[in-house]
Amino acid sequence: MQAQASGTENFVDKPLLKHYTLFWATFSQFCYVGAQVAIAGYFVNYVVETRIGTSHASAANFLATAQGCFAIGRFTGSFIMKFVRPRKVFLAFYVGVLAFISAACSARGNAGLGQ
Repeated sequence: MQAQASGTENFVDKPLLKHYTLFWATFSQFCYVGAQVAIAGYFVNYVVETRIGTSHASAANFLATAQGCFAIGRFTGSFIMKFVRPRKVFLAFYVGVLAFISAACSARGNAGLGQ
């Protein structure tokens, strides 16, 4: 307890609205989850439209796999944050999201599905 107390010596009590990093982290997480839900909502239609001959049932299986990959990514990111600063992990994940979404906008067929 003494080590924890000594770590808070420089703590400045500010109102909630003055914690800018908390605000931006919350806003960032809101946008990330919102984007994931938006993509998941249209994913089945996207797969059926871009991958010729795919049924809605098969597209739903692809969606389940994609949701599993999201979960694995979150657990992996949490594990990596034990060794790397969280803001660097989030930056790497966001750069990856932007890269793959940009590629998926122009790709068709299996390439668009894999993005």
